[in-house]
Amino acid sequence: MRRSIRLAAALLLYAALACAAAAAPKIQAKKVLVLDPMLDLLVQFIGGPYVSTSSAQTWGARDQLVVSRARVMSAAAMQKPLIVLDEKQYADFTGAARRRRGMTKTERERPLFCLFPAGTRTVPPVQFYGDPANLPFTAQKVMNALCAIVPERFGYFQRRLGEFNARLRSVLISGRKRFAGVRVLCLSEIYRQFFVASGAIVSSPTPGELYRIRSLARAGGWRSGLSLAEPLRDGRLIVCDWRTESAVRRGLTAYAGAVYLHPPRDEDLLFYIHHMILIMGSRLDQMNDKR
Repeated sequence: MRRSIRLAAALLLYAALACAAAAAPKIQAKKVLVLDPMLDLLVQFIGGPYVSTSSAQTWGARDQLVVSRARVMSAAAMQKPLIVLDEKQYADFTGAARRRRGMTKTERERPLFCLFPAGTRTVPPVQFYGDPANLPFTAQKVMNALCAIVPERFGYFQRRLGEFNARLRSVLISGRKRFAGVRVLCLSEIYRQFFVASGAIVSSPTPGELYRIRSLARAGGWRSGLSLAEPLRDGRLIVCDWRTESAVRRGLTAYAGAVYLHPPRDEDLLFYIHHMILIMGSRLDQMNDKR
């Protein structure tokens, strides 16, 4: 008898919870457009379930940027809010031909949110995001833009900004602990400032090293590849990124033990940075074990 009563009570509770879930209003995510995949990840982080994003540039199968102008320049897209770093990023994307003939009335009236005034950004977007000093202020600006777009979610966006800054600080501290004093041969202009901020001793390839690096792409075999790479492997951590020529990248990783910093895809931006630190830290541990 008691067992039947408990079962009936459990069924009633389940039914009540199911009804409450069905009655709860579904979150209507606001569609927001961006121009690049890094800003896409940042808007996703701050916006959470209240924002859905679409980027004009996405990562292809070979880690190349694939551009879809229709995502942000179609007639339907003109009605949706577009967040950009600044007017220059938007002007560069629209192209010289469009600038010469001038903007249409629809383009002039589109909801465009520029995070920074003209002249603030002095490097290309990919390098801008690679400098950790730019991330907190950019996240703040993203929160301001989202609050203007979805003002009723101000409290949520503010909490997400606080979480972003706290986690970013933790990730950067772990980076400084791992790379302070480490010699880095950097073929990545994107993440050079990250290593500098982490206290690493950063160097660029000399002309002779560049010749060897390019020769690695044409190495005839394992022995010749190792011979070419030997002077490069002098205790330095070698890093390259997705903008490094693919053949050179393959030669560096195969013969010189370089770490390839792949682009962040649809993932948590801070988790990506932390993951890259772990990969490079693992490579450093391997190098130390061989000494």
